[in-house]
Amino acid sequence: MTTLVDVKRFLISRMKSDTAIVAALPIARKDDIREIEWQGTDFGYPNIRVHVESFERHTPGVECKLFDVAANILVFAEDASSLKADTIASVIWDALDTKTIGSNSIKLLNIKAKHFGAMWVSEAGLWRSEIVLGFQAS
Repeated sequence: MTTLVDVKRFLISRMKSDTAIVAALPIARKDDIREIEWQGTDFGYPNIRVHVESFERHTPGVECKLFDVAANILVFAEDASSLKADTIASVIWDALDTKTIGSNSIKLLNIKAKHFGAMWVSEAGLWRSEIVLGFQAS
């Protein structure tokens, strides 16, 4: 059965294998594509973080294998302008919006992506651009 963790792992893996997304990062730092909850000590910028906000059965109370998912992809950059964060987020948006993607064990169906322009996070001294995803997983 598909779980929230499976969806998060798949999104991260998919972005790490997408040449356009990796190329948008300096020196192809695909290790800087991680879950939002990562508590490491080595933070390179820009970076990409994935958060699965909600995961629920498509038909509540029924043993169904289709799930409704809401997820966020956050792009952080410490440049003087927001351009780097928005540029990377645009590449991700283009790679995911209106797509159905999958592997042998998981499928993300009919992805709807919405890109929010970068906002300055003053307490961190970073730009944050966000993509909100809605899709079904099986």
